[in-house]
Amino acid sequence: MVVKIYKFEKSDYSKLQAVTKQDHFARNGYIIREGKVLGVSDDDVYYLYIDGPEEFFQAHEKEILEAGGKPVEGSEYELVKEAIEREENNVATGLALFG
Repeated sequence: MVVKIYKFEKSDYSKLQAVTKQDHFARNGYIIREGKVLGVSDDDVYYLYIDGPEEFFQAHEKEILEAGGKPVEGSEYELVKEAIEREENNVATGLALFG
């Protein structure tokens, strides 16, 4: 499995939603988070986090890029990945406590 993260400008948010509503995205799974909410950006940007097999990206990355997604790399990638995974772990922990 590979984790890839893409950044979308606010102006491309509707395109991001259209892309992720497709069946193959729903089957694979993804997370969309606003940069400001994550505390990783002061800009109006959204991050698309996908954890999937390399074959998924080979088949569908072009759609993400055409919708305005820009691959996130380096220190920004690590920061965003950590923030999203921490948030998801907190949710899972909360569900386990109250579930």
